[in-house]
Amino acid sequence: MLLPLLVVTLPDIGLLPPPIVTGYGFVPDDGTVRTDMDTGSARVRGRFTSIPDTYSVTWRLKASELADFRTWFRDTAAAGAAWFPLTLADGSYGIFGSHQCRFVGTYKPTLVSNLVWEVKASLEVRNA
Repeated sequence: MLLPLLVVTLPDIGLLPPPIVTGYGFVPDDGTVRTDMDTGSARVRGRFTSIPDTYSVTWRLKASELADFRTWFRDTAAAGAAWFPLTLADGSYGIFGSHQCRFVGTYKPTLVSNLVWEVKASLEVRNA
């Protein structure tokens, strides 16, 4: 059974189906810089005041939804460069919260059955 974890409202096209659980997860970015010294302990210092996370998401879309998604990605999301709001499970005691997200690279669509596409993407999430 595929359970939804995310809901994204795309202003120009309305509500897309939420991404599926399969493959969902996130990797907290390392918020430190480590400098090894010739002798003694390494120096470690913070790099950010807000540490972003990288989420892996997958959407199952009908062909018409994929066409809408591609238009939204190109025009509204500025080919992945623009931030957009997304409600997602972030590991905070099972709480779903609204976060600002943007794509890391581009999305990867794969045809999985008759007119159904799986769209995989990595999202950078600030203040996750």
